Amino acid sequence: MGNSNYITSGFHAIEEYLRSGMAGTLYTTESQNKRVRDILVQAKKTGLSIIRLTPRDFEDKAASYGLDHGLRGVFLVGERSSQRHQKTFDTFIDSLKSSTPSSSLVLVLQEITDPHNLGAILRTADQFAVDGVILPQRRTASITPVVSRISSGADQYVPLYQVSNLVRAVEQLKNLGYWVYGADMKGSSVATVNLSGMVCLILGSEGKGIGRLMEDHCDQLVSIPTGGKIDSLNVSVATGILCYEVRRQQGNPQGKGD
Repeated sequence: MGNSNYITSGFHAIEEYLRSGMAGTLYTTESQNKRVRDILVQAKKTGLSIIRLTPRDFEDKAASYGLDHGLRGVFLVGERSSQRHQKTFDTFIDSLKSSTPSSSLVLVLQEITDPHNLGAILRTADQFAVDGVILPQRRTASITPVVSRISSGADQYVPLYQVSNLVRAVEQLKNLGYWVYGADMKGSSVATVNLSGMVCLILGSEGKGIGRLMEDHCDQLVSIPTGGKIDSLNVSVATGILCYEVRRQQGNPQGKGD
């Protein structure tokens, strides 16, 4: 997905990358604020290459990597984590067949095209140790520097799988014992639904929601009771609330361990 390199300008994402110990290059300007200086100190300890450029050359180099905003004096060009990128959805399914967990949480994202929403969802997925995030190959935001920055580097850790047919992927999960829940305002209150076992949660775009065919493959629709005056919660906010409720019912709010 996206560029073969890992490219980001987010402070948190860069700091997470430095903790990984992987190789890379930091580009920075001649003048730096304290946060950038701290990052450079850590980069020297981990052996990353550091290239200092004039402000003009820095902007030109950033633009060559598709970075045109959100720059704060430093950006990183590194490697993508093998933890995620060497695995496929078929490999994920095979691992579930060989060792079916007692509880699990998988997210299926249908037409989440806003990179800010995708980044925020991936950050949530990391915090609740989601077992997999499934995306379509088309009509979805790609893993870009914006997504990496918004996710604070979580895109390097969350198991992400792109598939050509989301419905088929959901059917495979159902065959393995997952119960499929679609997030929809007309669904049952999530607090009244049993989410303690193998859970596949489907989230759709803010404009369209879940498609009709995908809805037909859901075992149940769930909603978050709200009392505001606007139509609904932002999809990334809704994801956080739903992930917490699933993990809470599974006896594991942080999603760590089994």
